[in-house]
Amino acid sequence: MGNNNQINLFKFLCVQYSETVISQFLVSVIHQNKEYLRLFLEKLDPQIKINYWDSEIHTERPLTAKNEERNYGRADIWIGSEEDNAKRIIIENKIFAGDQYRQMSRYRQYLDEDGANREGYLFYLTLLGKPA
Repeated sequence: MGNNNQINLFKFLCVQYSETVISQFLVSVIHQNKEYLRLFLEKLDPQIKINYWDSEIHTERPLTAKNEERNYGRADIWIGSEEDNAKRIIIENKIFAGDQYRQMSRYRQYLDEDGANREGYLFYLTLLGKPA
């Protein structure tokens, strides 16, 4: 008989399909301690070069152009610093929702925007690791 003592908190709370709730949960955990943020980012990509200690973490952050004339969408999770405009991490969570039109392309355009002097990382998280 297998060990089935694991509890899925998201399923227990009936929110296992809610990207917003899952994003908020992730942010609340990694926001508690910068060491959790470091470990989380290291899991995503060991090569990430960002100062975690000065980072802010937000959910549902609007991605607007430097001149605020263009909206690139809304990041599920945004990690960066207001003082250091060049460093950004955008994480898109996809649980069961489909992709929006050119969503990842728009996010990359935000990171690469001319004159914004941004350097960033873009991650697409899914349950089964499928590509965008």
